[in-house]
Amino acid sequence: MKILMAVIGLVLLVGCQAPPAEMTEAEIAQIEAEVLQAAEDWFDGFRQHDLDILMAGYHPTETSFAGSRAPRDYATVQESWGNQFEDVVKYDLEWTETVVKVLSHEAAMFQGYYDATGTYADGRILRWPGNVSFTVLMERTPDGWKITMGSGTNGTAQRIDQLFGIYDWVPNDAMPGGWVELRPDGSWTSTVIPPDGSDPIVEEGQSTLGGRVDGCFPLQAWSNETPDEIIPATICDGVFATDDGDLVANKRQ
Repeated sequence: MKILMAVIGLVLLVGCQAPPAEMTEAEIAQIEAEVLQAAEDWFDGFRQHDLDILMAGYHPTETSFAGSRAPRDYATVQESWGNQFEDVVKYDLEWTETVVKVLSHEAAMFQGYYDATGTYADGRILRWPGNVSFTVLMERTPDGWKITMGSGTNGTAQRIDQLFGIYDWVPNDAMPGGWVELRPDGSWTSTVIPPDGSDPIVEEGQSTLGGRVDGCFPLQAWSNETPDEIIPATICDGVFATDDGDLVANKRQ
């Protein structure tokens, strides 16, 4: 807690002060770019599922990262991330907001918020929709900018693996049946049985899943044949439905 409060106090202090007068705008901009790149390099450790890349972002002897019970040094941070890497087999991460405050030629504060989706070894897929934050002090070293002190927070995760699978179309005047398969990578395949008994019509496409709203998940889909035509839909309680109400499908049990 002391470490976390120290980081928060430093952020508040920096927010009330201008960068040192002796630094030019060009120097500040250069440091901001270097710190942002260092944060991006750290992120690549998750994207590549490579613990060595991730830990290269921390100072090997001066790391003091705020944990839930006590500050963590480099070895403890490495052990913690290593355990998580065993549980999570794939990460999908994207910064949603980043801020850099330059303190001096040798130090800067970095704060970022990001979307995070983790695919676990047991098949679960958890998503944190922009509610993960990372606030750190970075210091210049001969090997580049390194994290020396900081803290991270996670909001509530949404379990989304149960959204994927096969949904059976509810018959209507245009089709007596069919199904659509939604996959975790965003791809989908729709099979429609025409009313005249001819061969099934198969269509493929991509989609993006929005954050949960009132227990339901908005989804935007498009066909590979007509990628400019976005189809808004919603998944709610095992029911997939386009927003115009023309297509409805129930998740196959």
